Amino acid sequence: MGAPMFSTILEHAKTGAAALGVGGTFLAAYTSLGLPLPASQAFVETKVATVVKSIDDSNTATARKIDGLAATTLELQRQAIVQQRARLRFETSANASLYPKAEGVRRVTLERRSAEIQDEMTELDRTDEDLRTRITKLRQP
Repeated sequence: MGAPMFSTILEHAKTGAAALGVGGTFLAAYTSLGLPLPASQAFVETKVATVVKSIDDSNTATARKIDGLAATTLELQRQAIVQQRARLRFETSANASLYPKAEGVRRVTLERRSAEIQDEMTELDRTDEDLRTRITKLRQP
């Protein structure tokens, strides 16, 4: 019983070796054509995770750049408010210098305009405070 079993095992080993040789030949031909090798699930998941992380990092960097541009835009709006306030203060002082010399109807007009200027200044102060808050939020890391 020992010899026939040994010869059977030897025949199976020869068949396995031949199959491996043929398989190796096919694999060599497949890869020489430049075709992709089948990948394991873990390999694919690792590659996908790497790509997703790269995209997330890129999105984060882009978001920071956008926040920086938004903050710069808001600062420009604040500068416009500062200029508008200066113009309104100048107009207020001009009206104050004209008021004592003005006649009755013109005084009413100057008073009305002074009240409008005060309303505009109050609105500008609120807008400026809102812009400062938004800029502070954008500048936070």
